Amino acid sequence: MPLKDLLIGLGIIAIWAFNIIVIKLGIEDLPPLLVTVLRFMLVAVLIVPFTRISRQQLAWILLLAVTFGGLHFPLLFLGLQHSEAGTGALLVQMGTPFATLLAAIFLKEKLGPRRIFGLILAFGGVVVLAGGPSLPPPASTALLLASALFWAVSTMIIKLAPPIAPLTMTGWISLFAIPLVAAGSWLFEDDQWHALQNAGLAGWGAVVYTAVMSSIAAYGVCYRQPRRAVDPADAGLRRHSRRMAARRPAGYQQGRRRRHGRRRAGRHQHSLQSPPQIESRPMNSIPMPDILPMTIDDHADFAAMMSRTPGVVLRNADGYAATQRYLARNPGLSFVARPAVGSGIVGCAMAGHDGRRGYLQHVMVDPDYRHLGVARAMVDRCLAALLAAGIEKVHLDTLADNRDAHRFWHHLGWDDRRDEIVKFSRILVADANA
Repeated sequence: MPLKDLLIGLGIIAIWAFNIIVIKLGIEDLPPLLVTVLRFMLVAVLIVPFTRISRQQLAWILLLAVTFGGLHFPLLFLGLQHSEAGTGALLVQMGTPFATLLAAIFLKEKLGPRRIFGLILAFGGVVVLAGGPSLPPPASTALLLASALFWAVSTMIIKLAPPIAPLTMTGWISLFAIPLVAAGSWLFEDDQWHALQNAGLAGWGAVVYTAVMSSIAAYGVCYRQPRRAVDPADAGLRRHSRRMAARRPAGYQQGRRRRHGRRRAGRHQHSLQSPPQIESRPMNSIPMPDILPMTIDDHADFAAMMSRTPGVVLRNADGYAATQRYLARNPGLSFVARPAVGSGIVGCAMAGHDGRRGYLQHVMVDPDYRHLGVARAMVDRCLAALLAAGIEKVHLDTLADNRDAHRFWHHLGWDDRRDEIVKFSRILVADANA
């Protein structure tokens, strides 16, 4: 990792670590739920006027407003009220093992020996704390562990939700969580107006710091790093591969190369109960590109990439009008990879569905950007979007003799069904390039 990225990462960690101390000081000056409401109000004012969400994103935002804004944060602030800052911070970190367990249960992710050992250590640490003098009162401990659990639940929801810009998500969750937490403050806290009038630097400083530094600055800087590290929201869900495959397919394009004037394909399928996870990448001077939803404005770059990819044929169905029609029929399901420096795209993965099954195609990565996990990242986003649309099984095609592609998809957990399925195709127009 470059020194600059390391320093930025350490800075973000420092901001979040100090956040617990600031909250602890702030809730001694203002009621905990009131501090949470004021934090959400400030975040919403600073972000919502400058961002927009779609109808598809709205339902997920509302759900996160309950689990993340209405439960995780209030329980955290309430739990810290009668806890030591250091012990409270350790208990909150149980969110990651909780998320790992939830991913294993609901996403069918495999728990290898190392993960199981890590879970044993994590839960063993709580047992050790339970026997020591620094453990908070039972009620505070339960609140902090519940806060960690709802953080884990929220990461599951974010994993399944359609792509939403991180700061946009933060702002709109805050907006919709305000009435929920405000109702809790009205029911369970007293003298809020008097507390506001007499609040000092600790109380108002906690509101500003948690909103501006923790919610906006730290998360904003973290997500602007072009996925050089795992996003905090996905920390408990993404499986980090300890090794890279020795090779990747020369082109991730499926079923688009000529072979003796004909296209031959093998059919694969995959259940979305356990979508492939983003792999760790080796040290490399090339930064990880940004994975963004594909729009029709990307078509020129998309066509250019197909043209320069060896063995790939640009067909009529890849033209502007056909691509525009495909994206309109399958909104938010396809993704491109844009480099942190420079223009154009360096990767593409298109996905669609017929209402029953999903289909993955045009998965390509520029040779200079292979071995970074770009293909897996794009595929992961496609599968999450398909699952959010209610699609539980996805198919893709590869050429029957493309052994490298077969190894790649097997590595990601896809099933080879050549012995069960024979694919037939028919061209409906008098054009062999259809």
